[in-house]
Amino acid sequence: MQSADKIYFPDNFFDLVVSFNTIHNLDKDKCIKSIKEIVRVSNKNKSFIQVDAYENLQEKNNFMKWMLTAKTHGKPKFWLNMFKKCDYRGDWFWTKV
Repeated sequence: MQSADKIYFPDNFFDLVVSFNTIHNLDKDKCIKSIKEIVRVSNKNKSFIQVDAYENLQEKNNFMKWMLTAKTHGKPKFWLNMFKKCDYRGDWFWTKV
């Protein structure tokens, strides 16, 4: 079984890698590995990641009621820091609940 934290393709294999609302369903360590794998297999940082985020306590409460499978989550700044830590330079978007 494949997992997003180990993509079985060579470096720079894909012209575009897209992840819609998936990596936040992994624990933080696997989420980081998955972002690094997206960086590794995408050609010239042509990638797009969408995750969910929240700005305040009310949005977080809504998020926790709605997103039952999300294991890694936070405010937009959390995601920006994670992308930076993983050297992710592709495009991104977050949905706020």
